[in-house]
Amino acid sequence: MGHVQVSEMENPYITRSPVRNLDGFYGRKDIMKKIFRDIGRKQMQSHCIIGERRIGKTSLLCQIINKDVQKRYLGETRSSIFLKTDINLLPDAPPAAFFEEWAKKISEISGQVPPKKPGYLSFRRFLEEITETGYRIIALLDEFEATTTNANLDRGFFEFLRALTQNYNVSFILFSRNPLQYFLRTEKFRSIYSSPFFNTLNISYLKFLEEPDARSLIEEPAQKVGTDITDFTDFILEHAYCHPFLLQVLCSIIFDYKKSHDINREKILREFGIQTEEFFTYLWEHSEPNEQEALKKLVTREEDIPKTALDNLDRRSILTEDRSKIFCPLFEEFIKRKI
Repeated sequence: MGHVQVSEMENPYITRSPVRNLDGFYGRKDIMKKIFRDIGRKQMQSHCIIGERRIGKTSLLCQIINKDVQKRYLGETRSSIFLKTDINLLPDAPPAAFFEEWAKKISEISGQVPPKKPGYLSFRRFLEEITETGYRIIALLDEFEATTTNANLDRGFFEFLRALTQNYNVSFILFSRNPLQYFLRTEKFRSIYSSPFFNTLNISYLKFLEEPDARSLIEEPAQKVGTDITDFTDFILEHAYCHPFLLQVLCSIIFDYKKSHDINREKILREFGIQTEEFFTYLWEHSEPNEQEALKKLVTREEDIPKTALDNLDRRSILTEDRSKIFCPLFEEFIKRKI
């Protein structure tokens, strides 16, 4: 097979969708170990993964449901049934709709006949039969914060989920942009999200990649298709830090520019600004007033920034590791325009 010309190469960087393949996924080994440790316990435990938009929650979920990944962490997996549910795809759905979807997926794998009319009682009996035969059920709920817009999911629904975890081999893995205490701020949600179900969850925060993993994400995809962008590695880390989405975007831009043999760094940064404007707008508009004020003070190098605001910005992966500045120079420029 002859050498592939750079101009013919498909761009290997994934910018606008979750990373589903194993080769394109980097890092997150520590958090994967925690999740599979909870799943693999004799008494299964549930987990909540909290992270800002585009930090890689759905990509992580896609890895967890991958059979090869499951075998790596669990060994034999024939008795484990993983259920993936995107809450956004079930808007205004009543509990029975969730039970029906889960029962259908469980039935496809186990061969057990699902209940004809899934409700609380029939679904519980179905799960009891399934788990008694040795199956372990792991339900992964993506975009969990979307439950706040579904008036049909009341406290009783979450109490029921808790009862399932206490009585059967069932575990829930939640993926949420917001910490669980966020849902308790308003009276409207307080009674629902104060359910003991949420006290049963182990918590992990998904943040930036470790630098060695970020360097691998930058360099390896291009090398796998026969080209090299390692001369841009430090430039990319300077402007995208270790943020997986921004790394993919900037790497993708540089890869395309290299194909055209145009490596003008000013042009690259202008394109990077265009591609990230919507993301930076989202970060700004979804910041609390005290967080916005803290961001402005970081830009103007003021020092009297409340610790609570810094803690929140750090949790949301908006500050560098030492919490001294905003993680991305372009986002800092974006904020300057807001002042």
